[in-house]
Amino acid sequence: MKIKLLFTFLIISFISLAQNQINSFYGTNGSIFSAVANPNTLNHGAGGVNQNWNFSGFVPLSNTTYTYVAPTTSESSTYPGTTNVIVSTSTAATGKMFTKAAGATISITGLDSAGLNINFNGGTGGSGNATLGAFPMVYPFSNTDNNVS
Repeated sequence: MKIKLLFTFLIISFISLAQNQINSFYGTNGSIFSAVANPNTLNHGAGGVNQNWNFSGFVPLSNTTYTYVAPTTSESSTYPGTTNVIVSTSTAATGKMFTKAAGATISITGLDSAGLNINFNGGTGGSGNATLGAFPMVYPFSNTDNNVS
């Protein structure tokens, strides 16, 4: 009986440590992601056993490439505190996310894409930036930022 209890506690402790931390907000430079659509409607019904969803027949929408560059002088003055620019390029549009890395804490200082421009430069000393969190991040992380402006 003692061995069964010990084995049970070992399994439970192993499972509780199974969640990996997120080491960085930034991915690999030059990463390509594909957006797809499923023309088949999924059955979200709760009834029945052995439900299967069919994900065949995806229709490609576009590919997006993410690159990481340093901000230009103009971008640095428009989005104060920016240390890194994430450029997303696709056939549909090109967009930029301006971020600030202050130690392990990552914040969004601005967004710029066709028809959309958001600037989080309010406050003093970057206090109006949209804070994402400190990395490495561990589940279950919850973020609240009441100073975004």
